[in-house]
Amino acid sequence: MIAHVVGINGQVVPQISLHAEVPSYYSRRPDILSKKIREQERIVTDCGVERPISRRRRARQSLAGRCDVLKRRLEWRVAARVLDEVAIYSIAENSDRAPHRGASGLEWIPSESDPRLEVPMIVAPEGRISRAYRRKRERPGATRILEECRQLTVYLVRHAVILPAQAERQCQVRTKLPSVLPIDAHFMLPEAEQVYGSILALDSNHFSSLHNLGYIRLQQSRRDEAERLLRKALKINPKSADAWNTLGLVMHTAGKFREAAACFEKSLSSDPVLAHAHNNLGASLHMLERYDRATDCYRQALALNPRYADAHRNLGNALKVVGRIDEARRSYEAAIDAAPRQVANYLGIADCKRFAKGDPHLQAMETLAREADGLTESERINLHFALAKALADVGEHARSFAELLAGNALKRRKLTYDEASSLQQFERVRETFTPGLIRDRRADGEPSAIPVFVIGMMRSGTTLIEQILASHPEVFGAGERADFALAVEAELPPRPGGRSAYPEAAAGLSAKRMRQIGVRYLAGIRKGAPAKARIVNKQTTNFLFAGLIAVVLPNARIIHARRDPVDTCLSCLSTDFRGDLPFTYDPGEMGRYYQAYEALMQHWREALPPGTMIEIDYEAVVGDLESQARRLIAHCGLDWNPACLSFHTTERVVLTASATQVRQPIYRGSVGRARYYGEALRPLLNALGRVGQTGPLR
Repeated sequence: MIAHVVGINGQVVPQISLHAEVPSYYSRRPDILSKKIREQERIVTDCGVERPISRRRRARQSLAGRCDVLKRRLEWRVAARVLDEVAIYSIAENSDRAPHRGASGLEWIPSESDPRLEVPMIVAPEGRISRAYRRKRERPGATRILEECRQLTVYLVRHAVILPAQAERQCQVRTKLPSVLPIDAHFMLPEAEQVYGSILALDSNHFSSLHNLGYIRLQQSRRDEAERLLRKALKINPKSADAWNTLGLVMHTAGKFREAAACFEKSLSSDPVLAHAHNNLGASLHMLERYDRATDCYRQALALNPRYADAHRNLGNALKVVGRIDEARRSYEAAIDAAPRQVANYLGIADCKRFAKGDPHLQAMETLAREADGLTESERINLHFALAKALADVGEHARSFAELLAGNALKRRKLTYDEASSLQQFERVRETFTPGLIRDRRADGEPSAIPVFVIGMMRSGTTLIEQILASHPEVFGAGERADFALAVEAELPPRPGGRSAYPEAAAGLSAKRMRQIGVRYLAGIRKGAPAKARIVNKQTTNFLFAGLIAVVLPNARIIHARRDPVDTCLSCLSTDFRGDLPFTYDPGEMGRYYQAYEALMQHWREALPPGTMIEIDYEAVVGDLESQARRLIAHCGLDWNPACLSFHTTERVVLTASATQVRQPIYRGSVGRARYYGEALRPLLNALGRVGQTGPLR
């Protein structure tokens, strides 16, 4: 399973799960299984002479039929189980001994990833099956039966499901392999990579090795190699649904969502009942913002496999984005029911409900926290954030804040952040875009009044402001769009090392290039709503570009969303953003970033021409919605419309961390939130310069 997450500057994109592991063939096509078994049961061989089939032979031949299907479907884990059963009945059929487990040379142990499951391990290079082969070779039928088992063992070795020591000789692997090797994480084992490489050295067109090695390269984030291997495999077998699916994963993780969707569609054209390919197609369509089609794909996956936890969760993510919160919550509940140990399911439902004491989902998360040693680092991060939200809901604020600190510390360790460079950029912007430069260059811009920019710190109420504006029939809410930054970069000269030339180079652009930034931006945002009078972009970090916006789009309107600084920073620390926001995971870095941002906003108050920017306080909106909504609409140059007061009923896509909050009427629960945490906020308060403060204060 690959959990793919993408986002920019505060935009929270759901953790969409994609799969390369093939689900049970029998759960998808029991009709074929039954038919195959019946065919096998009719086989009565030994030199083609028909004779009655004993119960043991009938059982063995039924299992052999299952093995045949499994081999063709690459269902290696299940095939290993069936292999053992075939050997049991093969040996028992030709001897007086009772059938026993492990006759094939496989032993079954609890899985490391899930102790409720068992996985095969091959024991000793020669194994019991070899001894049985030598002992029974003189008996009619036994030789053929046991040879079939040995051949299947070789198949399993080649696909790295089991790696006995003899694989070293068979595949000419120079590195010694362990004689007892579990198969749980075989795709990540260096030995598996060596086996595939050795097979390809002997046979460069071995399809399964090309496919599986391509998947290993994907897991190693070596996408170019993965794509090369998979495309070669598909030249050999262009109808392989699994290979098309894996290539789709490569495209998806590279951000090539259209190409990924095309691969998943080809996978489904070869095998329309491949549930995980439907799920993966939905994930790519989700990233292309085609949510109706994405939800259809998730539902198709669930029709094929109703216990498919990742499809339930992905469906919940898509439903949440379009505002169907109750349906999303039910999808997350179904995901938890299907996979109660998948942490991402709890992170999803935490955003869709308010927890109460004794909530079974809270209890389940606490149980997972006590067993956190078995979780990955990403799962532990998700669990900390989900638990923090749930504990805050039930009033256990001290424990909630402890979970936040733990989750933030883990996440911060994974990120690189040059704080000095980041803070210097604020100062460079202030020095470059002086009031005189803005005043003198405004004539160079694109005069359209369509663009509206909502800027401010993340979690300061920008989504609420956009939702109010988007409820007006003449306004389109575009969400968080990076179009302006991209338009600027397109016109700036390149700089050594790939560093941005902004802001200094922007100030020296010719009048033609200044205007081209505005034209390019306008062309990009109008694609989604060509007929609307105003288009709102709430990319919060456009506060870095406010001076340039006033130059290249002199008639654009800027709205600065403000909220209590401590509440704002606390909300940032409470959110696991999916974008490039490393400063939001440390209280000190968060506070210092906020101070630099506030200094820049003070500069814009003085430097921007009158009427360009207004400031809206979150607390004022909560206290008097109508008066603040009227201010917003008037600033945009539009007539008042009462639909703006019913913003929570507006059906539109919302991708940010506030996706659930803006579906509710105005509430005061987030005002003064920091009061619950007292001295625990001291590092943040000190960084904000609030040395003697113990609670929020503007």
